[in-house]
Order: sequence, then C-alpha cells, then structure tokens
Amino acid sequence: MWSLVLMAPAYWVEPVHLTFSFGQVNILLAAMVLGDLTGRLSVGNWTLPRGVLVGIAASIKLVPLVFVPYLFLTRQTRAAWVSLGTFIVCSAVTAATDPRVSWSYWTKYAFDAKRVGGVFYISNQSLRAVADRLDHRVVSTGLITLASAAVVVAGVLLAAWAYRSSSSYVGILVCATTGLLASPITWAHHMVWVVPVLIWLVLAPDRPRGGLLWAVAGYALFWWAPIWRVPNGGNNELHEHGWQLLEGNSFFLAAVVFMVGVAVMLWKRQRVDATGVAAPSGVEPDVTGVFPASRTATDSC
Repeated sequence: MWSLVLMAPAYWVEPVHLTFSFGQVNILLAAMVLGDLTGRLSVGNWTLPRGVLVGIAASIKLVPLVFVPYLFLTRQTRAAWVSLGTFIVCSAVTAATDPRVSWSYWTKYAFDAKRVGGVFYISNQSLRAVADRLDHRVVSTGLITLASAAVVVAGVLLAAWAYRSSSSYVGILVCATTGLLASPITWAHHMVWVVPVLIWLVLAPDRPRGGLLWAVAGYALFWWAPIWRVPNGGNNELHEHGWQLLEGNSFFLAAVVFMVGVAVMLWKRQRVDATGVAAPSGVEPDVTGVFPASRTATDSC
C-alpha cells in the first residue's frame, strides 16, 4: 500500500496520467526494460536470462530495439544476443498466427509514420515532429531519417559512456531517451521514462549537482504540460511562432536538456579525474534496490 501512496505523485506527471487514461502499456514496457537490465528475475533456482524482457518489449513496440546496440557497446554481449533472439522469436510467432497481417506490417506500416495521422500533431515530441513544426511544413523524410540515425548513433555512444563512467542506470536512461528522440512517433504518453529520470536526479549516488532542483523543474514541466497550452489540431501546429514553439516542443526540449546535461556531467567528471582530484565514482544499480553498489561483468563474454 505504501508503495502506491509514495508513487502517487508520478501519476500526475503527464505521460503517466495519459498512459492510464489511454490504457497504454508504456509503463509496463519501461518496467520490463529496467527490471531486465538492472536486476535478476528468478523463480526458485531458475533465473530469467538477461535480455529476454528487452526482446519481448521490442516485439511489442520497436523502440526498445535501441538497447541492442547499447548492450553490444557496453560488452553485455550475451544480453544483446538474447534480446535480439527473443525479438526474432516473438516476431516469428506472431507472424505465424497471421502471416498476411505480419507481411503488411513489416513491408509497409512499420515504416509509414503517417499511418497514425498527422505526424506533426502536438503530442508527438519526436525529432521528426519538432522539425515539421519548426519549419512550418512537412520536412523531407530522407533528411529526417538521416538526422534521426545521427541521434541514435550519438545517443547510444553517450549511453555507453555513461555506463562506463557513471552507472548502468544512467546508461539505460540515456539509451531510452535516445529512442524517444529518434522514433518517428513519440506521443507524450510514451515519455514515462521521465519518472526514473526524476528518481535518478533526486536519489542516485551519481546524480549531478543540483539534482533536486533539476528534478523539481522537470516535475513541474511534465505536470504543467505546456504542450497542450498552444493551438493544436487542424494543422495549427505548423503555424506556431515564438513562445508557442517553445511551449509546444517543451517535452522534446526537456529530453535534449537531459542528454546534454549528462554529457556535460560526464565530461566535467572526466576532467576532474584527469587532474587526480577525487570525483564521483561510477555505481551500478543493485538487484535489491533502485541503485547499485558495484558493477559486475556477468553478462560479458
């Protein structure tokens, strides 16, 4: 009961509130990834191989596939292959249940973001939608695909750096944010990862200076949800100017600030380490709690 009471403030964060309102699975998918990559799920003497839940999550929504290159880069090779294999098996099973629908999805719908309607709708806080709103027109798909690919490469590299220099928890958060930024469709209710980010800013041993203040600002933003306070629908998003652009793209900008902030934090700590002055050491999420005490290499091979 107390866990529900203590987590009540998270409900009023817009992505979480919307997820419950729409009956979506975003919280479950985030929990699957976090549980898979920061702990051990066991039943008796049997332990679920790390990577299985990531693969299942990716088979439900493709965005978690961004964790596969992250796992390879951080030398969690076994988990990477398990994730990829699980994704393939799950996809094959669903294809066997209805081959025609599966074929249509993989040959057409998986690559057609317009199938959901107006990609630039205000709730979409991905790079693609923001580019459309900033340019007041639908930007070339080829150009945005190239930009999104660059975001994926840079984001996964940053996540690997965070894993090595700070903690795997930060690496996971950066990798998840990378997926949100680069995905063609990132509805506001997909951004439930803001909750573990806020927890990191307040409680983690490797949180940045002023983490509490950043967390308060982040909570206020995602509670106030200024994206809904600008004209939207009916192509209004393509006519935003000035403050409307700032408010309408505020969730996207918050994700970018988080990524840049992590990069600056890691760079500063690396400089401090280079001078021989003590700096915050990397920590690893513990299987018994939210945050860890030491890094293990049980998934490397």
